[in-house]
Amino acid sequence: MFFSQVTTPRTYYLVDNPKRLSWLAFQLASVKEFAFDIETNHPAIRKKDKDLPKEFLENETICGISFAWGRAGISKPWQPGVAAYVPFARQDDSLWWGSRQDAALKVIEEILHNDADKIAQHGKFDIKKLYKLWGIQTKKYNWDTECAHILLDEKREFCSHALKSTLANDGSVIKLGMSDYFLDTSASCFKEDLKAALKFYDPKWLRYSKVPVNVLYPYACSDADYTLSLKLVFDEMLEKEGLKFVFHEVMMPLQKVLVLMELHGVPLDIATAKRVRDEQKAIMDDISRIVQELCGYEFNVGSNDQLGKVLFEEMGLPGEKTDKGKWKVDAEYVATLDHPVVKPLLKYSRAKQIHNNYAVASLERVSEVTNNHTIGWVHTEYFSDLVTGRLRSTDPNLTTLPRPENGGLIVKSIYCAPDDYRIVFKDFSQMELKVAAHVSGEPSWVEGFRQGKDMHAFTAKAVFGLPCAVEEVAEQYKDKRSAAKVVNFGILYGKSVYSQAQELGISYDEADKLINQDYFGNAPVLKEWVDGTHEFVTTYGYVSNIFGRKNHFSYAMTPVPESMHWPSRQNRPRCYREGPSVSWLEVDPQEIYEWKLTSDTIRKIISQKKSKFYDSCRGCQYLQSCVTNREVKRCNSLVNRALRQSVNSVIQGSAADMASKSLIWVTEEIMKAGLDACPLLYIHDEIGVYVRANQVEQVCKIMDDCMVRRLEEFTKFSVPLSVDTEIVQRWSDKHLKAE
Repeated sequence: MFFSQVTTPRTYYLVDNPKRLSWLAFQLASVKEFAFDIETNHPAIRKKDKDLPKEFLENETICGISFAWGRAGISKPWQPGVAAYVPFARQDDSLWWGSRQDAALKVIEEILHNDADKIAQHGKFDIKKLYKLWGIQTKKYNWDTECAHILLDEKREFCSHALKSTLANDGSVIKLGMSDYFLDTSASCFKEDLKAALKFYDPKWLRYSKVPVNVLYPYACSDADYTLSLKLVFDEMLEKEGLKFVFHEVMMPLQKVLVLMELHGVPLDIATAKRVRDEQKAIMDDISRIVQELCGYEFNVGSNDQLGKVLFEEMGLPGEKTDKGKWKVDAEYVATLDHPVVKPLLKYSRAKQIHNNYAVASLERVSEVTNNHTIGWVHTEYFSDLVTGRLRSTDPNLTTLPRPENGGLIVKSIYCAPDDYRIVFKDFSQMELKVAAHVSGEPSWVEGFRQGKDMHAFTAKAVFGLPCAVEEVAEQYKDKRSAAKVVNFGILYGKSVYSQAQELGISYDEADKLINQDYFGNAPVLKEWVDGTHEFVTTYGYVSNIFGRKNHFSYAMTPVPESMHWPSRQNRPRCYREGPSVSWLEVDPQEIYEWKLTSDTIRKIISQKKSKFYDSCRGCQYLQSCVTNREVKRCNSLVNRALRQSVNSVIQGSAADMASKSLIWVTEEIMKAGLDACPLLYIHDEIGVYVRANQVEQVCKIMDDCMVRRLEEFTKFSVPLSVDTEIVQRWSDKHLKAE
């Protein structure tokens, strides 16, 4: 063995001949559930797919699959259970089963089609690979340990969502895995054993297929075994935390829908994508010359390091550095500078984003081409936001595109359905405001939505006392409606009064009066719900959305020490409350609560520090109150941030799970009807379905029913839901129609 003292458990089996394969199929046909996990020959080095040799992507194969079954419970300390690994490739990449390879695959297909519940860790990956590389569909995939842990510990406060830990060369833990934390076992020993073998047999690419099977199979078996063990642990935890409903009704069904969406892909107009790529590259080249002339230096404008050096070191413009010591050169910061070079730099940044992140990225990720080589299919990968449940996507990111004025329409123009297909978009109207009305029960809001009012206009009329009908506000008092919109979303998104004052362009006192007197004065029940949510999160450290999904804010319960007397403004140094913190001093914060952290103690600690930062602190007479009041500020900041986020979490999380549930129903109904359609895009409160042109009407009816009637009944929603509809061929046409 490569890793010291690693022994293969006697209950881990290598299924390497037909007799053992028949035995495995019999075992798995007689159980209620089993875990599975695949291993591929894809390089394990940390490189993006586009940087790998093309043959690796074209010749990706599954080199084996493991199963675990038979556990009834978990012992402490944890002991290995029953698991088996079926190899399908040898070290020379030849077929393990030779002429019997297809027969062996048929057995695996029967296993994955049987009536047992299938359990996986990040099973979306395994299921897609099984289908793409072997053509095998996995049935009854009903449990995923990663999804369960996301619900239980969405912020990864205790450990990562990874199955096994990542260790440094000295054996220390870099990233703690779920198995080590929850099963109380050294789960990473098999991983380190494999890691050593990978470095020995395939140091350049680290491919599992190049590792001897006697080393690979214990690792693979442990993956499935740990997954099954974690399922038993998490199942009890989900029950205890009241999370089983959202897990089985939203989380797991959504995984199956996402598999379909990712396998289906998004249609890319290849010609348009190439045109946009070339146009944006030409824009970048032209602007580069302009920027170099304005700066007076020749340099690579596309290099952040070179740009930062020229702007802030050579030209002397005021700059800031990131935590990693790099100059800030993002568009948001550059926009704050006062220099003629700002406008061309912002145009360059926009062109670079469109060119690199969308046009080039999409063309590079085309996996198949159809319709006489005019349409390329891009398979973006969806993943759930760990906090709210809202979906995001990557490779390319199609859920957070630039705004239309920043190039969003150009980006969307490259995605287009073939001539005989359409994309049906259904977008929930004022979803988050309606969720706020539902969860708070604010009578004025509930009644306003029931009457079909524009809630921003409704709010503006009530708050500002406008002398007109609600229907006339948008036309006669556009600025007041905009202000009401800022406040509405500011409350829902948990923005502070100071933040909203800046956005509204008014003073803090004016914003405070507007929000806490005028706004909440017209919505007292909403105010009561907000205050109740704050009280709950500071007491229990979490909030729940309407489906029961929890979002933990442990820092909401942070105790705030008593502040000390502040020195007068003329006496205290300018750095007051910006000096050393408790964490920098590496002392126990509890000392502040017990008043043990005296000035003498702090000076003694500071005297041991070598940093010049502490020079001015060593003789300061206000040192004790400075450190204490800085800790007060930090603790208050943590609590206030949690209070703001808690309200947003309930509303945004509820809206996200409602949209996800309706997407699940839409997919199920489309499949039941046998339509030539598939969900394609899921962006916040909007669902896009790819459908044959002559079936658009049927799909629209299904979407309306699932997203409105069925969702209202399921959630017992107190206000009517509604959706806005757009039917387009090219994604950007959706916005052009709206205009």
